[in-house]
Amino acid sequence: MSARTTSALGALAHAFRLGWSETWEQRSALLGTFVNYAVILSLWANLYRQLHPQALGQASLGYTQVVWYLALTELVALAIGYVFRQIQDEILDGSVTALLVRPVGYVALTGAQELGRMTLKIAALAVPGVALAYWLTGTVPFGVAVVPAVAVSVLAGAANLLAMQVLVGLSTAWFGTARPVFFVAQKLMFVLGGLILPLDAYPAVLVKIAWLTPFPAMLYAPASTALDPTWPHVAAMLAVQAFWLGAAWIAIVTASAAFERRYVAEGLAA
Repeated sequence: MSARTTSALGALAHAFRLGWSETWEQRSALLGTFVNYAVILSLWANLYRQLHPQALGQASLGYTQVVWYLALTELVALAIGYVFRQIQDEILDGSVTALLVRPVGYVALTGAQELGRMTLKIAALAVPGVALAYWLTGTVPFGVAVVPAVAVSVLAGAANLLAMQVLVGLSTAWFGTARPVFFVAQKLMFVLGGLILPLDAYPAVLVKIAWLTPFPAMLYAPASTALDPTWPHVAAMLAVQAFWLGAAWIAIVTASAAFERRYVAEGLAA
């Protein structure tokens, strides 16, 4: 391994540790995130409980399944902050200029730092979140053997969500702001990703549309393990997530290079 590669990996590891430590120092914010998580899960669980069993049964779903499904989708959604806003602000205030001259790419370092924040949030929320879901349902829908794969799927879902936010943040260079792009992407993620209800309960046409997008890889893929914890299904979801992570990596590399060329040559969009 060359000295340059070693230096780059060291810089990325440092950015990851920085994101982890910054998040750990803000333990009150972590507590607030869990309170938000608990309120959302409890309110929706109560709503699911009030539904007539046939309402969920038509989609071959049960109360326990949808509560655990929501517990996993919210875990992923809450693991990522608003990194698009950080990228947007650094572009708009010009501070990104100094960051572009670093040996390691600006986007890579920003992503590594957010990965640190993301993994700590997942680690901090997962145990109490599982305890809350168990308290609400009295059971766990998957066996111990599947837990490592579920954990990997949750991380992959959050990584896909992070990639989307990075791309949204970079759009600032073309649109002058990332907020409208984020608003549209967020709403599409909620609907096509299946944040509240699994895609299994959607009309067939909407399901087909959803699977043409990366959004199910963010939320439905990890959460659907609560609906079907068998190895064939889990493996299929991991494959979908791997595909979209690869596509996201290509998109980020391409967008990052285009962003740097545009920023250096033309500055911000008018």
